[in-house]
Amino acid sequence: QELNKALSEKKRLEALRLAEEQRLRDQQEAERKRVETEFAEAVAAEQAEINAQQDERVANSYRQLIQQRLSENWSRPPSARLGMETLIRIRLVPTGRIVGVTILTSSGDTAFDRSVEQAALKVEQFVELQGMEPDLFERKFRQVDVAFSPEDLRL
Repeated sequence: QELNKALSEKKRLEALRLAEEQRLRDQQEAERKRVETEFAEAVAAEQAEINAQQDERVANSYRQLIQQRLSENWSRPPSARLGMETLIRIRLVPTGRIVGVTILTSSGDTAFDRSVEQAALKVEQFVELQGMEPDLFERKFRQVDVAFSPEDLRL
């Protein structure tokens, strides 16, 4: 019976040792997975930031194009003065066609506001937008707010 007790104790200790080894292996595996997940998340976050910066550079070039085309199509009213600014919202469809123009903030001069609105309507379409990624268009160009000011134009 003493021998059986000793064997039982030995088996119990061996089972405990094996269980502890398994617990350590499980713990190491969980830690490895956690580190891998954190790394993958960091890489994904960095890539998202790079993509966002690239999208913003592309968007800025399209915004400059829109501003330029508005300036080209703007007819200066006699009442236009330095310091005036009108904020308009241009609604677009993916073909670049303008489907609406709204004055968001008036310059305080009706003729100036109308001239800015007319410049946008005269453009009719920004065909360059057709090459834009659909997701970028939806996020940044379905509606575009443009602050129009004659500051950089010769008056």
